[in-house]
Amino acid sequence: MDDYIPKLRWKRKKHSAGNYIIIKHLINGEWYYFRYLHLGENYVSLNEEIKEGQIVGKYADAGISYGAHLHLGAYNIKWKRVNPTPLIAPVLVDVA
Repeated sequence: MDDYIPKLRWKRKKHSAGNYIIIKHLINGEWYYFRYLHLGENYVSLNEEIKEGQIVGKYADAGISYGAHLHLGAYNIKWKRVNPTPLIAPVLVDVA
């Protein structure tokens, strides 16, 4: 069962994390949600299909923050927090 609730989890300008977006990724046959927090600007819209390499936002000193940065959170389809490192490590190797 997919527990994603867009109206509650998409973006809230007054959230302590500032502007944020959530992108649903299919990785190795499993669905994951990634939250990108503390964005100054969002460059995507709700339900927009994202292409690989597309810029989705600009990190900033947004929300409760002490300087410009980006928080990345990863969750499984049931919104249980997961370690993002094994999920993004292959991508990081390709970039380096």
